[in-house]
Amino acid sequence: MKRLLLLLVAITISTLSFGVTVYTIPGTYATISAAITALNLPGGVPAGGVTFNVAAGYTETLTAPLSITATGTATDQIIFQKNPATIGANPLITAYVGTGTPGTAVQDGMWNLIGSDYVTIDGIDLYDPNTTNPATMEYGYAMFKASVTNGCQYNTIKNCVVTLSRNNNASGTSPAVDGSRAINMMNALVTTQTTVVVPTAASGTNSYNMFYSNTLQNCNIGVALIGYAGATPFTLCDFGNDIGGTALATGNTIRNYGGAALATNPAAGVRTLAQYNLNVSYNTLNNNNGSGVSHVSTLRGIYLNTAVSASATISYNNITINGGSTTSQISVIENVSGGTAAGNTININNNTIQNCTWPTATTG
Repeated sequence: MKRLLLLLVAITISTLSFGVTVYTIPGTYATISAAITALNLPGGVPAGGVTFNVAAGYTETLTAPLSITATGTATDQIIFQKNPATIGANPLITAYVGTGTPGTAVQDGMWNLIGSDYVTIDGIDLYDPNTTNPATMEYGYAMFKASVTNGCQYNTIKNCVVTLSRNNNASGTSPAVDGSRAINMMNALVTTQTTVVVPTAASGTNSYNMFYSNTLQNCNIGVALIGYAGATPFTLCDFGNDIGGTALATGNTIRNYGGAALATNPAAGVRTLAQYNLNVSYNTLNNNNGSGVSHVSTLRGIYLNTAVSASATISYNNITINGGSTTSQISVIENVSGGTAAGNTININNNTIQNCTWPTATTG
């Protein structure tokens, strides 16, 4: 009987040790920053994964970007979420005063994933109160590569509101794109954001990431996914990223984007490069719903740039474009992806384009 009891205790301890570890903020950790510092230490991701429950109404003002370098796995996931046991507004993180621009190697952003996998951020809002450059943020949430063999994969950002400054329309240096980006996934290291990374393995791509049910606003670009333009068979390119999912419930709202005074660079709701098997569906885009400013330079709704022989789906989006330029290009859906066809498929269907205006146009 004694041996049986000891065996049952051992089994119970073993089972508990592989359950999800749950921490609270504030509580276990005073701040999200302190929690991430602990997470990044060796052994920071316990067996079974870890969840950080952030109290509703919690606020935190940054002095530097939050940067996760730890990684999860399919069985040991990392979750930062609004505490489901609390009622009230999403936790809110407020930006610091920046110093960089879209053309500098180190840019200003609020929350980085650096080579991290299986991270979920759910219901945590970001806000940039800065209105003049270079104090403004270049991005809200971002995914960067840690090395040529370590990209960000299987991450999810959902139910978040990201509010940046539309006044940031400064030129980006490739692979960085122009102006402020609410969600920014780049083929770059966080320390050299204007230098292209050349992956040497599929693990070095930013792939299979999901962006669902977010509200992205007052930025120059809502979602920017910039991958590596690799050669056939394209295994070093980004695959399977998903903006909006497969139902209205998972679609994003991208609104009041663009509109910087005297803007000279393009604005877009979604802008991508070298993305394969990409899905952009069930999103609602309106660059000026009455609370924004109509963009005075090139303006796009959904823009899929070059991805040779790629497949992609753009469907069930609801898009309204309001132009403020005189002669600059305006497009609601613009696709360059899939050129040089090689058995790939581009689906653009079931989108609703309505209530578009361009009252300032002087020529077609």
